[in-house]
Amino acid sequence: MTHADEVIERAHSVVAALRAKREREAERRKEVFGRIDIGKPLPMPNRGIQLSLNIQLSLKLQMTAQKGRQTAPSSTERRGPSPALSSS
Repeated sequence: MTHADEVIERAHSVVAALRAKREREAERRKEVFGRIDIGKPLPMPNRGIQLSLNIQLSLKLQMTAQKGRQTAPSSTERRGPSPALSSS
């Protein structure tokens, strides 16, 4: 058997092994996911439910976030004036 024949034979064996592995995995997935039952649908209430919504708290948080952005120093205030812009 020549070197080329050996390489071809090894390639065929690798392809066969991968195909067998893929088929085993497909079979395993079919078994595992075939057993999973979709649960019963959740019961719907007979009448509507009022959900609480704390608007005051959300407005307060929003205003605090906006105030924090307004009072933060800009990048030029933190560094000071640029040396290139100052006159000598």
